[in-house]
Order: sequence, then structure tokens, then C-alpha cells
Amino acid sequence: MDLDYVVVFVVLASLLAFTLTQARLSEPPANLNDFFTAVAVAAANPGSEIRVRLLLPSRVSVVASRNTIEVRGAPVPRSAIDLLDSLGLLESCSTYRVVLKLEVNSVALRGGYIYTIIVSSTNKRITIKPASSKKI
Repeated sequence: MDLDYVVVFVVLASLLAFTLTQARLSEPPANLNDFFTAVAVAAANPGSEIRVRLLLPSRVSVVASRNTIEVRGAPVPRSAIDLLDSLGLLESCSTYRVVLKLEVNSVALRGGYIYTIIVSSTNKRITIKPASSKKI
């Protein structure tokens, strides 16, 4: 009888260990709204410099060049589009891309990192510069 309890305990402990090793925690969502808000505020206030943290899960990346900011793997938040439009900065947009009335420096931010980004602007240009990055 005691042997039955030991066998059941070992089987249940093994099953628990297997389940815990196979279970994956979901990645946190990207905080794209904070990023686009920093871009909008910096663009609306030329000469300003804004520091923002951007978390990009492994499936999401951000690429900027000319006057376009493209998000790969996640949609641009509607609230960000509305903010850019209300400030008169938006030329056009789609689900994964915003085209601004200002020039943007070329930058590529890969997924799987937490970036500290400095966003600054002049009257005609937005500069997005990664200050640091840390692998998630």
C-alpha cells in the first residue's frame, strides 16, 4: 500500500516538472504608444529632447527612414495616430506605418530588447537615437 503512494507521488512530481518546463510565459506587449507619444511631443516642441523606454518583444521591430516609421509585427496604436494627426504631423498612415510631415533619421530597432531612446527634433527633422539596449 505504501509503495502505491510513492509511485503516485513520483508520477505526479514528474508530471509537474514536465509541465513547468514546457509552459512558456507570454512575452509582454510592446509599449508603442509611449514611443509614438514621445515622437509627437518632441516634434510638436522643436528643440526638445525626450527620453523614453521602448520594450520590443522578439516578434516586433521598428524601422524609421525618410519620413516613415514602420512597425513590423504589431499595429501602430490608434491613439498614437490620432495624436500625430491632431498635432498636424501626420501625412498618411496604415495599420503598420505612419508617414510624417517631418523627416526622420534612419534607425532600426530589433525585437527582443528594451531600449532607452532619446527623441529630439528641429523644425524639419525628428531624431530617434537609441541610448542603450538590454536583451529581454
